[in-house]
Amino acid sequence: MVELELYGFDNIYRVKILGQKVGRRELVVGPMQNINFPYILLGRILYYASAVAKRSHASRETIEIKNLENFSSSIFNSEVREELEKMHSLLRDGKEIKDDIKQKYRDIIQKIYLQFN
Repeated sequence: MVELELYGFDNIYRVKILGQKVGRRELVVGPMQNINFPYILLGRILYYASAVAKRSHASRETIEIKNLENFSSSIFNSEVREELEKMHSLLRDGKEIKDDIKQKYRDIIQKIYLQFN
């Protein structure tokens, strides 16, 4: 592994990883353009949170995680997806999200979570 901060910005063009120069190229990661990704991620988070919340603190056996393929589609109906998509599009566009919109997002997620617990 190469510690890039040791080289400084001006010298990064000299860095080689596996024989390939790193410099003179720009690598951009994100924002995620796949519109289904946030729903997959949210679905898994809500599922795991629900599984842990329903579990007794005294239980010592491992948690069995079931197939999640249908979970996201069952909790995000078209109305909820439409509301969430407004906010997800702001995230993808890199726009600033106001506090009231963040709170609305939290409220929607909390409502979904409470429905399935």
